[in-house]
Amino acid sequence: MRERVFIMGTYVGRRKAIRQTDIEPVVQKIPVGKWDPRDWDLDRDLLQPDDEIAEIEKYRLSSNEIEWIQTWDDLVNRVRERRKGQRLPGFPIWADSFAAIDERELVGLPAWKIGFLRKNSSFYLEYKDLIDDWLAASQNLEHFPASRRKLEWQAQDSTSLWETVMHLRPSGIRAKPPTYLPALVAMAQTSVIGWRKRRITPREAARLQGLPDWFDFGNQSDAVTYKQLGNGVAVGAVYHVFREHVRRDGEDLPLEIVDPVLSAGKMPKPPRPKKFVKP
Repeated sequence: MRERVFIMGTYVGRRKAIRQTDIEPVVQKIPVGKWDPRDWDLDRDLLQPDDEIAEIEKYRLSSNEIEWIQTWDDLVNRVRERRKGQRLPGFPIWADSFAAIDERELVGLPAWKIGFLRKNSSFYLEYKDLIDDWLAASQNLEHFPASRRKLEWQAQDSTSLWETVMHLRPSGIRAKPPTYLPALVAMAQTSVIGWRKRRITPREAARLQGLPDWFDFGNQSDAVTYKQLGNGVAVGAVYHVFREHVRRDGEDLPLEIVDPVLSAGKMPKPPRPKKFVKP
């Protein structure tokens, strides 16, 4: 989802360059081929079968992480039942701010925090009986770390946290619909696939960047691999922009560039490299 800018250039000579000063981007900021992210099926298009993942236990959620998520999911379900299926509010919900507000306590606070506290107070007062019961059943979340006492619901019409893609962030648990995976560069917060109860693997992260399954990371650690992938760019995006650039500027480019690029197809499909045999 991170936005990238690719600057392409074709040498056309000074005179033509001066005439062509107002050129539309090669690729517009719209889905390619009217693709809709709601058509994305992570199980089909990205995820490895769990039984094919070596050392899968290191990607599974810990018992504490499962408890944090399950506790918040209990609140999600209670609120949805009360609101007759309507989604949760999109602002961060903070268990520590579930209380009636004394406006005098807001004096001197930054505007963003005042808004945050007011919204949480209104949410609490609207569902006071429900939230009080939930807090009592959850021991007031007293054994939760401070960062796990917050939930940010950005999962639209998902009905459960276990249906979402989550980030366990320093600022709280953030839930997204399963049509979105947050930036890979956030290594300490590798995306959690709710229904799999695990984080994405390095192979799945590589697939997100469009790398084929034969692409090898050697024996380096997962942390290094995640970092490299997070700092890279999607293969398909670069390929598409370059191909469209060549297609548009073909008359100014040599045929030895144009012909192989345009005949290569719309999707990058590199052949699997042959094994090197020592002579």
